[in-house]
Amino acid sequence: MRQAMKIVVIDDEKNLLASLDTLLSSLGHHVSTAMSGEHGIALAQQVLPDVVICDISMQGGVNGYGVVRSMRMNQDFAKTFIVALSGNSQQEDYEKSSRAGFDRHIAKPAGLEKLHLLMDDAWRHKMRQAAKR
Repeated sequence: MRQAMKIVVIDDEKNLLASLDTLLSSLGHHVSTAMSGEHGIALAQQVLPDVVICDISMQGGVNGYGVVRSMRMNQDFAKTFIVALSGNSQQEDYEKSSRAGFDRHIAKPAGLEKLHLLMDDAWRHKMRQAAKR
């Protein structure tokens, strides 16, 4: 039986943030949200999430690439499943996200089915990490 995961969602679009919060919560997960990269990093340090879903193209301040770079330099997040959320969905976008340190790249809009599959991937990632201990 799968347990609820702790998820931090970072996006500067208020409506999208609320939608992702609602959808992920409906799947039984504990969701915390942030509207900036800086706030998202600070929130993740408090929550220590299993999953971080982060918009790549946030305006002003730290963008998604800055968030993943900062988190991957912190040992607390070495095994965290970090997902890039973007309006761009070309192969080169997926490759750039992977090189930056994201575990997955999903294109907006992220509906319930896409999020459900993503959480399945995140759960498998969590179980693999636990088995390595």
